[in-house]
Amino acid sequence: MKKLLASLVRLEQHSGGESAADVLTWIADEAESHDLQARVALTDADEDALRSVGSYVSEMPSLTKRGSFLATVRGVGVRDSALLSAQVAELLGRTPARIRQRAKDRSLYCVSTDDGLAFPAVQFTDSGELPGWSKVAPHLPDDAHPVEVEALLTAATSELLLHGEATSPRDWLLSAGDPERVAAFVAGAFGPR
Repeated sequence: MKKLLASLVRLEQHSGGESAADVLTWIADEAESHDLQARVALTDADEDALRSVGSYVSEMPSLTKRGSFLATVRGVGVRDSALLSAQVAELLGRTPARIRQRAKDRSLYCVSTDDGLAFPAVQFTDSGELPGWSKVAPHLPDDAHPVEVEALLTAATSELLLHGEATSPRDWLLSAGDPERVAAFVAGAFGPR
C-alpha cells in the first residue's frame, strides 16, 4: 500500500496540478473506453466457489464503479486531506509537542507516515477538533485504517438520531450530541481486535 501511495504522489506531482484521484478516474475512463478490462475465464469450480459465498458476478462493473477503485480514490482523498503535527498544532493553538503527546495518549487519531504523524481531517473542523473528540478517539483501534475510520464517522447510522433522522457520528458531535454515545458506537463498530 505504501508503494501505491508513493506512486500516486509522484503521479500527482507530474500531472499538471490534478489530484491523484482525478488522474485515477481519468485512467479508469480511458481503460473502459478502449475496452482494456481483463477478460479472464473462470473454471466451473472457481465459479461455484464464488457463488457459494455470494461473490459471483456475471459481468464486472465498470472500473469506476468497482469497490477497489472507489476505496483507492477515497484513500487518496483521506491522505491528501490529512494534517501533519505542525498543522494540527496551529489549528488547535497548541505546540507540536502537545499534539504528539495527544497522539500518544490517543485523544487524537493519527497514523505514522514517512513524513511523520498524519492526522485524518475527519476529526477536525475549520476552527478546531470535533466537540468531544478526545472521548471518542481512544476507542479507535490502533490498527484502524484511515479510510475505515472516515467511512464510519461520515455514514449516517440509525443508532444516532438527530431530530428523528439517522445522522453520522461526525454530524452528531457537531450538533453537540453526547460524545459518549459516539464513543460507544465506535467501540461497538470495531469490536474486539
